[in-house]
Amino acid sequence: MTDDRGSLPATGVALAGFMGVGKSTVGPLVAARLGLPWWDLDDLVEQRAGRRISEIFAMDGEVGFRQLERLALETGLADGAAVVSLGGGALLDPRSVARLAELGWAIVVLTAPWSEIQDRIRNSGRPLASAARELLAARRSHYAAVGPSVDTAGASPDEVAARVVSLVAYKDASE
Repeated sequence: MTDDRGSLPATGVALAGFMGVGKSTVGPLVAARLGLPWWDLDDLVEQRAGRRISEIFAMDGEVGFRQLERLALETGLADGAAVVSLGGGALLDPRSVARLAELGWAIVVLTAPWSEIQDRIRNSGRPLASAARELLAARRSHYAAVGPSVDTAGASPDEVAARVVSLVAYKDASE
């Protein structure tokens, strides 16, 4: 078995994956371990739009939300190296994936089995939660294509953060 510790050279880390896999919980822990700031893309979208995500979906639909999401990602990336917790569909936009790659960011996909995701998002009020099982099935191959994955099932947030950090060889771009 090969040790792939540090196999992803990175100037920043993007945590991707489906809703409920733990991106927003694990993100600050990964950032603390790497000595980087952390931000959540959904929070940045809400700040920039001045509305909650559920309101954006209700008023502008998913297409409008994805446009705001892409713009918010560009804004966040302009601030430099960090750990970002992406929304579940953020990397469906190939321009966002390309931009992260261009800037040297590692993308690590967090995963969990459907039963665990279902338990985590039940009663969450997330705009796409009612169609979650179908969305997960549609996105699974996409997630597999954008980066290595870390299974969060049965693991504590600290354990998941350690697994993520073990994949990343963070390098300060200013050096």
